[in-house]
Amino acid sequence: MSALRIMAVVAAVAVLSQPVSAAEMSSEHDWSGVYLGGHLGGGVGIGGGKMATSGFYAASGYWNTGNDGVARTVGARDLTSGVVDVGIKTGYNYQMGNFVPGIEFGLGLFKTQASQDRRGMYVNAANLGKGFDLHTTIATDWMLSVVPKLGYAIDRFLFQGGVGLALTRIRVSHTFNDDYNTHESGSGAELKPGLMLSGAASYALSEAWAVKGEYAFTDFGRVHSKGSIGANPVIDQSFDLQAHTLRLGVDYRF
Repeated sequence: MSALRIMAVVAAVAVLSQPVSAAEMSSEHDWSGVYLGGHLGGGVGIGGGKMATSGFYAASGYWNTGNDGVARTVGARDLTSGVVDVGIKTGYNYQMGNFVPGIEFGLGLFKTQASQDRRGMYVNAANLGKGFDLHTTIATDWMLSVVPKLGYAIDRFLFQGGVGLALTRIRVSHTFNDDYNTHESGSGAELKPGLMLSGAASYALSEAWAVKGEYAFTDFGRVHSKGSIGANPVIDQSFDLQAHTLRLGVDYRF
């Protein structure tokens, strides 16, 4: 090997073996600015069921402490639904060294729809062999969100977590029919604010474009579906909706 080649190899090894300074390890890509983006995703929604009973006694006296306990047990079963999560978002990041605080606003399709049919059997001695059928539903269509975020950037990679608020309209309903031809139904719909937790990882394809993967958890609280027979309140069926979703998206920074 010639002396010139030996010197070149030695120089290259010397350069590669030099320690990397803190400045050289800092983020080189600038994540600051306003961005607009969209995402596609899905997941699972869980409606935590709960039932309260009161106020009604049929001529046979079957709606007693034992029988309404069976009804509450059947009504406490969860509803599980798939979630379609498709939306647009806009936000702002401000980079300070490697740290990137920001805020993000989202609007989109948040589609959940689930129903179930359950059978319960009365336990009172006068009603043995008799029972009831309970049909329940839960559904949502859209979601708004605002989530402050804090992130850490390593050049073209950005890792962010956020805690914020979400808003959706939850619809619930129930129908109760038993072997004594007693029929009762109810429905409810509420605008529900909820807690949103998110974690995301982004990669900058260029100065403007970035791709993102994100996990989001939302908890919207309880919505009630109340029904009565005549003037007598009978059943208050309710569900506490939580959702876990995974999203893939793209952002354009201005």
